[in-house]
Amino acid sequence: MAVKSNTVFKAAVGAVALAVVAYIALQYKSVDEWVQFAIDNVNNLKQVLLDAGYWGPVIIFALYLVTTVFMLPLWGFHMTCGFVYGTFWSALLISVTQAVCAGAAFLTSRYVARPFIKERLHKYFGKKYDAIDRAVGKQGFKIILLLRLSPIIPFGINNYICGCTQMRFWDFVLGTWLGILPGTTAYCNLGAIGESVRVDEFSALSSL
Repeated sequence: MAVKSNTVFKAAVGAVALAVVAYIALQYKSVDEWVQFAIDNVNNLKQVLLDAGYWGPVIIFALYLVTTVFMLPLWGFHMTCGFVYGTFWSALLISVTQAVCAGAAFLTSRYVARPFIKERLHKYFGKKYDAIDRAVGKQGFKIILLLRLSPIIPFGINNYICGCTQMRFWDFVLGTWLGILPGTTAYCNLGAIGESVRVDEFSALSSL
């Protein structure tokens, strides 16, 4: 009973915290205005990062945290970072940031959504849900690694689904990081290639 009460308390605190953040945000802009604000800033992200200097990684982390927790789209993010920072540093920065922010969404799901979702799933699936939940708890690292390598479930939804299981937090974070690293590196490399082509074209034109 004490454990259940503690879980409900954590869920209530998390829900209140999210409600407060949402309320404060909506005092400044409407939902549509926040979406448009995000789109405009993503479109200008390259110049923002170039102007930010050492604060660039902080901006990246903040953007990714908001978009991951609230499952918002972030168009062209990897390639833009590859364009600015090059393949190696952008892939390292983005993959670590993604893993950390996915972990934040995972914890949000576990302590806010899980008490309610788990109860409904248990009523619907019965003992089958308990068996799946135990299996995910034991093999969480392998399962999340395979899901990230082959994104059957979208990134944002995956974070919240896994948070409603017994999967261990560090298994989730490490499996996420290793699973997204190949794809992240590929996208960042495309951005770096674009920057290389742009520089080569500029050099060629300058020599004329």
